[in-house]
Amino acid sequence: QKRTRWLVCVDAAKLCATDRLDLGKYDPDFVSLSLYKIFGYPTGLGALVVKTASGSLLRKTYFGGGTVEASVSDGLFVQTRKDLSEKFEDGTVSFLSICAARHGFALLERVGGMENVRRHVNALGGYLYARIQGLRHHNGKPACVVYGYPPALLDEGEEALMTRVVQQGTNGSVVSFNVMDAEGRWVGYSAVERMATLFGIQVRTGCFCNPGACQKYLHLSEEAIKKNLSEGHVCWDQNDLMHGQPTGSVRVSLGYMTTKDEVDTFVDFLRAHFVQRQTATNQPRQPSTSTSTPATAFNPSPASTP
Repeated sequence: QKRTRWLVCVDAAKLCATDRLDLGKYDPDFVSLSLYKIFGYPTGLGALVVKTASGSLLRKTYFGGGTVEASVSDGLFVQTRKDLSEKFEDGTVSFLSICAARHGFALLERVGGMENVRRHVNALGGYLYARIQGLRHHNGKPACVVYGYPPALLDEGEEALMTRVVQQGTNGSVVSFNVMDAEGRWVGYSAVERMATLFGIQVRTGCFCNPGACQKYLHLSEEAIKKNLSEGHVCWDQNDLMHGQPTGSVRVSLGYMTTKDEVDTFVDFLRAHFVQRQTATNQPRQPSTSTSTPATAFNPSPASTP
């Protein structure tokens, strides 16, 4: 019986941003990565790492300047270059961006390499998760629902929770969550993003180009997604709540330059503007069940305005 060879391509763009890539562990044929995600600059520069034995299996359907040894203009004959990278790098490469990348690698060396980066963001991720999970309204109800963490960790105190999460390595460099009011109703993620922007805090909202996780954690069925589309909700719009249910979430991303003070600042921001106290002047207006809550519905106290 003839055996079929399976090829493995690993998308390591996010992994390489905060962890060491071990090619010996899974032995993939191809690995794609983004230098932009590792350094934050330059944009648009990435790489495809190809196992030598698998390179001959790649077939181009076109060719551009600098990738051929010979070609004819009145026929289909073309002889591509032998070197794999030269064969696939059509036209002029982004040489200025490539020159800039060496400074990014040098910076990583100065901070101790990817192992130090991994430990740093892992610790910050666990700390952020524990602090967000600990936010409570005046009536004891949670102010945030965090996605992607083991349910068994949710009942522990903040300090014990942070220790467990870091030790078990269950967290990563991102924390995704949604906000709820004291009555258990969802607060739209767009409202959180707009308020954060006013205070110089950048977060990402929506489904983050990850429809699978979005459906899983938000319990969105195929029928619900189609219904929301028919009623006007599309990716990148401001319809963060449809029929009282979130269509996405808020994501905080941590990197090697993120500090504990910045994490504390973000948690303090959530507490000041989305955790309801018994004082009526500090309570946000209840969000609509079908449209986004305007950022102006949340009234920060004078002492906390920028």
